[in-house]
Amino acid sequence: MKPKNTVTLFIVCLLFISCSNEVEMKTVVNADGSCYREFTSKNVSKEFFIADNTSKGNPFPVEIDSTWNILWKYGDAKWQNDFPPSENTIDSILEQQKNTNDSCAAKKDFPFFSVQIKKHFPSVSAMKNACKIKDSHPWKNIKTDYSLSKKFRWFYTYYIYQEKYEKAGIQFDYPIDDFLTEEEYLFWFTGFPNPTKGMSGMEVREYLGEIENKYEKWIAKNKWSWEYDFLLSNYEKISNLSVTKTELKNSKDSIFKQRVKNNIDFDMPQIMDSHFQTSAFSRFWNEENSPMKNYENDPDGTTLYATTISLFSENFNYKLILPGKIIKSNCRKSNDNEMVWELSAYRFLVTDYTIEAESRKTNAWAFAVSGIIILLALGSSVFLHKKKLLT
Repeated sequence: MKPKNTVTLFIVCLLFISCSNEVEMKTVVNADGSCYREFTSKNVSKEFFIADNTSKGNPFPVEIDSTWNILWKYGDAKWQNDFPPSENTIDSILEQQKNTNDSCAAKKDFPFFSVQIKKHFPSVSAMKNACKIKDSHPWKNIKTDYSLSKKFRWFYTYYIYQEKYEKAGIQFDYPIDDFLTEEEYLFWFTGFPNPTKGMSGMEVREYLGEIENKYEKWIAKNKWSWEYDFLLSNYEKISNLSVTKTELKNSKDSIFKQRVKNNIDFDMPQIMDSHFQTSAFSRFWNEENSPMKNYENDPDGTTLYATTISLFSENFNYKLILPGKIIKSNCRKSNDNEMVWELSAYRFLVTDYTIEAESRKTNAWAFAVSGIIILLALGSSVFLHKKKLLT
């Protein structure tokens, strides 16, 4: 039988309830164009604190070297810059934690420790070149591009920031365009453009239900195709099977149409046994070191299925702060000049995704200079007028 945790993980990931690693990513752009990037993680492993180097237990998507400033804290305490803390400090905190009545905390080996790393850059371009995703991260092959443009307009300076994530390089056997229109899948994955404007709540629900059904069929068909092709590649290892490889290959689409449809949580060995009136597939799946089990679990992430799962295992609460007042953005929510996005792989699953925002900063000095010029002009005009009257 298919391990239910693996199937559930796939469904959960691709239905947008991605497993959060509790990492917050923040970009702050200053008025002079310099910036800094900051990552914060809660419930950091003990290994990260006691390791000889920060690569062990590193919860962040970047490698940490001496150019990063590292802060840590326990619970709601103030941030500390003495990283790594001494063993005596850690032991003292853990001893205090043991004496608390927090049953949830008692269940954790190294609870409520948070770490924050920050690095300053002279420009957004410098951040783009230096802040690279580490090789061990699932998003290592996702190409990113950052840009900042400033437009001076005397009284105001405009800041336009863009952070682009290129489309994930997942090779789907069946393209999404065969199942959803461009408008439908762009709205489903990114929220833009929004075709539900003007619809009633019931109409929106019906519209989203139709998109979800098409989406699930697309996911199910690709997932079926990946696993079926892997099964075919291991045909010679299946014992006591009376079905020829050609017959098996030719049955791929018909079995899907009859028995899978848009059911993402399908059980392939059960379906195959039932279709061909045999138990050979279930026996093959249940064998020790079965390649099908390895395909489903694949700890090294070498199969397309595992690569897709790992891609969706990461998501970030992304925050962006620009100088001045925000006048335009595609963020999920904002508070004053801080904007927030939920950055997950589904955003760039089938198309490029760009975080973009524009702010306007008042140039106080421009108003002051203009005021002085106006006063001088008025004063000059009055002086000339009086002089003319006297003559």
